[in-house]
Amino acid sequence: MAEKKLYTYVGAVKNFNTVVANNWKGKTYAVSAKQAKCNLAYRYKQEHGLVSATRIELCGLPTEVA
Repeated sequence: MAEKKLYTYVGAVKNFNTVVANNWKGKTYAVSAKQAKCNLAYRYKQEHGLVSATRIELCGLPTEVA
C-alpha cells in the first residue's frame, strides 16, 4: 500500500464554472495529487453544506508538503 502524503490547496473553487471562493484553503492526506483533489473537493462540500452530487472544481492541483 502506498504511503499517504500531506497535500495543501490554496486557490479558487468553482461551482458550474462560476467562482464561488477566490482563496479557499484546505489540507488532506492522500496517496496522489489526484486523490487529494477529490478529497479536498469533498471537504469543501462538507464545510459549506452542499450535497455530495454538487459539481465542485478546484482550479489547479494541490501541492505536496515535504
